[in-house]
Amino acid sequence: MQTLVADQLWTDAQPLRVLGLPLGRRLGVARNAAGGLVVFSPLKGSAAAIRALSDLGEVQAFVVPSRYHDLFFPDYFAAFPQAAFLAGEATCRDHPAWPLTPLTAAHPALAGFRVARIEGMPRVQEHVFLHEVTRTLIVADLFFNLPIAADPLTRFWMRLADMGGRPRPSRLWRSCIGDPAAFTASLREVLTWPFDRILPGHGECVVAQGPHVLREAFAPWLESARRG
Repeated sequence: MQTLVADQLWTDAQPLRVLGLPLGRRLGVARNAAGGLVVFSPLKGSAAAIRALSDLGEVQAFVVPSRYHDLFFPDYFAAFPQAAFLAGEATCRDHPAWPLTPLTAAHPALAGFRVARIEGMPRVQEHVFLHEVTRTLIVADLFFNLPIAADPLTRFWMRLADMGGRPRPSRLWRSCIGDPAAFTASLREVLTWPFDRILPGHGECVVAQGPHVLREAFAPWLESARRG
């Protein structure tokens, strides 16, 4: 587990291939205003992963930030029976047998966070979070920050998916935007938040100038809305 901000924010990552693409998966752990821990996009469960979380303190919640970020949560149900497992309405419908609690900004475990759902993408229902004390934006698939692959074949497939080399949304994720105006309005709301760092669900952390990086990644939508 890597410490990003002492006693407040941690991350870890492990390899993960999706449709043959080396996306990896990045975990975020942040301390809430009450001193408990909130876990975003956990890694595949193992005795070591469970121990690493327990060593940080009391885990009060796990968050499923997006309908498409629902891997590995069952690995933690038995290990953390006292924790809430928070998910959006679509994820709750997708997994009726899971012990899920509706994700709302008012949940006590999310004290010290701002929460926004990215609108205009009803199939995805991604939620993003501002960890206020560390000025960190925590996202799932909003954008990827992956390196260019060394292997030529992988590099070819990543280029088709429009991934690698700079932070940006993938081609598949962009295709899920059904209402560009609603999407851009959500993005503009997030850009009013006071953040510096961005912790993505895939790839490397953006350690500084987060708003600038986000604006660059979504310039086509922001500029189109401004022209409109």
